[in-house]
Amino acid sequence: MKPVIETLFHEAESRYLKPEATAEVSQYMTSLKERTGLYRTLRDQEIAWMQPIADELEQAFPAEQVTRLENSLRHAMLSLRHCAMAMLMDDPTYLDLRFLGWFKESMEIHGTLEIDSHLHTAIRRQLSTSLNTQQFRILTPFLDRVKAQFEVQAEVNDEALLTVAGLF
Repeated sequence: MKPVIETLFHEAESRYLKPEATAEVSQYMTSLKERTGLYRTLRDQEIAWMQPIADELEQAFPAEQVTRLENSLRHAMLSLRHCAMAMLMDDPTYLDLRFLGWFKESMEIHGTLEIDSHLHTAIRRQLSTSLNTQQFRILTPFLDRVKAQFEVQAEVNDEALLTVAGLF
């Protein structure tokens, strides 16, 4: 659940909610039906959307070990599932706490930044054409948080390469 809403519910134990707080609860509840529908769509269409992406991945990285590609594909699916859950709860911190830290470490350990970044771009492309504009708009902030992780990781890798090259 959205942390602000959760806090409001806890505050309501000792007093009635202020008008702005009830408006926020109302907005959250109004958007719940739409977010639930989007979550179901993501869940129900995941395999259909991911299969062409998996095929594209094999073509984009023909020399890569199949096990590394499969591992990255599993991580991409986990990424989408965590984005879906964070979107359903309207809670960006859920994504941060439950997925992004682990995902960052996985990319570092396995050295899959390029593959994972390619997958994320392919997923965004697939979703932008498969979802309606409103659905994609609702999901985008969560996809953007994952994308930001790639950008941070790429900067870290660039700095490491410059250090190894003796430029710093």
